[in-house]
Amino acid sequence: MGYLKGLNEYLKQNYDRDVFKEFKLQRALLHFHLAGHQELTRKIKKSMTFDLDLRDREGQIVRYPKLHIKFYYPAKLEKAVKPLIDVNPDVKAMNLEPIRHIPERYHIKNKTLYPLMMERQAVVITLLEGEVLRGFIDDFTRYEIFLKFRDDLRIIVLRHAIYRFQDFRGRDLLKNAQEESKDWQKSSLWVEEDETEETES
Repeated sequence: MGYLKGLNEYLKQNYDRDVFKEFKLQRALLHFHLAGHQELTRKIKKSMTFDLDLRDREGQIVRYPKLHIKFYYPAKLEKAVKPLIDVNPDVKAMNLEPIRHIPERYHIKNKTLYPLMMERQAVVITLLEGEVLRGFIDDFTRYEIFLKFRDDLRIIVLRHAIYRFQDFRGRDLLKNAQEESKDWQKSSLWVEEDETEETES
């Protein structure tokens, strides 16, 4: 038995952040990649539980389900980000749609994300529509993973849009695989003791 040093403190500070509301307060112009291979450049007008009201440059407001958002980033980074997005043609050809029912999604344990972030291990994220994103985890919340390509370039990936999550060797890091292999116990942050600090899944 044991625990990951620092995980509980990190979750207390970051796990329940509302990143959409943070960007709304910044009045940031964002570029969104949506289900159906749509792209939009908008500002967030209002963040609700399941939806976002997005405002375009002309002031028109349209409501979009959060479930349909795959990833996004500040619009000023669009030209730098797009060349870094690959596509897995086999996954794209599956024509997967957003997964509404939470138990059916491809989950990642916080105990997996935290040591990957702290030890700066490179990861490969494949989304339901086939986009492949490679980088380092910079931050994460209940709903998002911040993926950094380099120091000045990062995007926000919605956890519900993920299909595969691997390290650079192709090792499966999704919850179902990690429940058995428990790679977090191999981390330098893992502390063995009789009574564990409670860690969230």
